[in-house]
Amino acid sequence: MSAWLGAVALVAAGLAWLESRRPRRAHLVSRILAVLVATAAIVILLNGRGGSGRVTLLTPGAPLASHSREAVSLDQVQGIAALTGKQTAIRLAGWGLLPHEWPDDPPGIARFEPAALPYGITQLDPPAEVGVGERMLVRGAVTLAGADTAWVILEDPAGPRDSMRLSGVDLAFAVSDRPRAPGAIPYRLRVRAAGLPELSETLGVAVREVQLPAVLILDGSPSFETGYLKRWLGERGARVTVRTAISRGRYRTERLNDSVGAVGLLTTGLLARYQAVLADGSSLAGLAPPERAALEQQVREKGLGLLVTADGPALVARGTCGLLNGFSLEPIAAGVAAAGDKGDRRVARPVLREAPRQSRTGIEVEATSIRPAGIEPIVNDEVGRMAAGWRKAGSGRVALTLLRTPSRWILEGESDLFASYWHAMLRAVARDTTTRAFIGADGPLRADHPVVLTMETPGVSQTSLSTRNAEHGTTVTSVVSPLGQVDTVPLAQDPFDPARWTGRYWPRSAGWHRLQFAGGRSIPFRVSAPSEWIGLEATARLAATTPRVARAVTGSAPRDLARVWLGPLAFAALVLALSWLWAEARME
Repeated sequence: MSAWLGAVALVAAGLAWLESRRPRRAHLVSRILAVLVATAAIVILLNGRGGSGRVTLLTPGAPLASHSREAVSLDQVQGIAALTGKQTAIRLAGWGLLPHEWPDDPPGIARFEPAALPYGITQLDPPAEVGVGERMLVRGAVTLAGADTAWVILEDPAGPRDSMRLSGVDLAFAVSDRPRAPGAIPYRLRVRAAGLPELSETLGVAVREVQLPAVLILDGSPSFETGYLKRWLGERGARVTVRTAISRGRYRTERLNDSVGAVGLLTTGLLARYQAVLADGSSLAGLAPPERAALEQQVREKGLGLLVTADGPALVARGTCGLLNGFSLEPIAAGVAAAGDKGDRRVARPVLREAPRQSRTGIEVEATSIRPAGIEPIVNDEVGRMAAGWRKAGSGRVALTLLRTPSRWILEGESDLFASYWHAMLRAVARDTTTRAFIGADGPLRADHPVVLTMETPGVSQTSLSTRNAEHGTTVTSVVSPLGQVDTVPLAQDPFDPARWTGRYWPRSAGWHRLQFAGGRSIPFRVSAPSEWIGLEATARLAATTPRVARAVTGSAPRDLARVWLGPLAFAALVLALSWLWAEARME
């Protein structure tokens, strides 16, 4: 650049010297200035002509009207960074660039011409992982190209599971299902709009086998209800220990799938072995101060769950259990009592939020209801009064149920409702020890696009999610591709949340991948093909490009304005300088 400017300066000086050698001395200074101005104007015009000027970068979704001789596609230039320093101004057309496609120092953007969102699903909030029988909720939104109404249909491999009709301006949807088997399940979301072709997208969902928690049951006296519950838990592989008081300070211990010895006084070490404690009111009321302190510490600080299974009203009224603070009960007045309500017991047909159907069996329930303030409901009675609910207590959860005889469901041939009830109660309070994985990306999961792997390990060490790389001293996990290739992914621990670990993985092909954990557990996830989920990609590109272009256009506006006016001003200066030299020569 300096040599080029030096050559121009020499040429200008030479022309000025020749002009000074003319015999006519009149207007000498003006003639020299005109020569210099004309030289500078020619240089400016030639420099503008020799540069490549404006260029249009075509990103996905760019309309045909944006295609021109100076337009280049994103694939042709291998990214916007290749245009830095080579173009006077860059015009973006289409949906824009994803976050990883933007360089750290992006070039100036003269203009962004965003394309409209395509017809189809443009927003989606899919579940990362669900358990067998758990509710899987899929939320999202669609964009309709001129249609007024549409149907969104959720299908599993066996057929339709749920649907929702959309109309008007509200095009958000929510459909759900309860997976019936574990594994990598390819669900499909279909969009049917009047006058438009049907759109079908594949949604990969990881469904895991639900493991019942390890449970410690405290009984103040032998109970038929505990007998039914422990058999149900034991048959499904759960670790169960039952401590039954037989006299003051003496207990009987029963174990199913557990190797613990006799259970006497409760200690923090004993309680740490379990995910939930199920206790009746008399057992909690009879705890010694050290036992009560150990239980409260485990619940509030370590996330242990506590479920009060019987005699809850008396325990709440007594106020001796600090973990039940926040529960408030409301006696059922005679004027609003159901036909079977009498004395301190009543008969109800409970409504379970996650049950497959309505109960036909009458269950004995305490003659009171739980006030809903600050309590999350689990079970209501047939008239909407809360019969079981839970609340947070530090890191753990505490639940209270007013149902006295859930075993009636088994006796009356409704074992599925008995199972639904106890699944719901245990899920509400049990300490979470499962490593969770959240697999996300900017837009849909794509080959050659970064995938962010986030894992949370509540209450367990990093060894449950990964292995330790002895050579580099880092924590790693692994991903298996559809072709069986194993890639190691380093994980970084969150400095503010030690239970959270994050890594980045670049898949090389579409299809089902498996994120592997130590101990053999794995989570499948599906990488989509380039032709899938175009609407989600469009939304992600627009969301990443719009704010960046706003900053780039704002920062480059003065420079672009100068470039726009510099050429015409240089041309005008050249015409004026040459006109003056011609006119001055005619005056001789």
